[in-house]
Amino acid sequence: MKQAANDNCRSIAFPAIGCGLAKCSTSLVAQTMIQEVHRQLAKYPLSVIFVIKPERSDIYDEFNKEIRLLQEPKQPSNVEYISTTIGKGTIEVEKGNITKQKVTR
Repeated sequence: MKQAANDNCRSIAFPAIGCGLAKCSTSLVAQTMIQEVHRQLAKYPLSVIFVIKPERSDIYDEFNKEIRLLQEPKQPSNVEYISTTIGKGTIEVEKGNITKQKVTR
């Protein structure tokens, strides 16, 4: 995130690292990634997008749960995209293909 901010990017996208072949706990990965991005947004004004493979609803649901813990107003639970604003940045989770994400500058 620091490098993205230094390169004047306005957004950055991440896959759910560790939930695939590494078989890490989906809950732990979602919690750790969301909490760390939340912490980093205090320093870097970015839109952070976690892109989850469409067929991995279990991973999407875990990220969705962690985002909801940060939100006050509730959003409908049947959406395929969720976002929340934290400080000067945004955290988003969407179902999609990480290779199709566009970086905004």
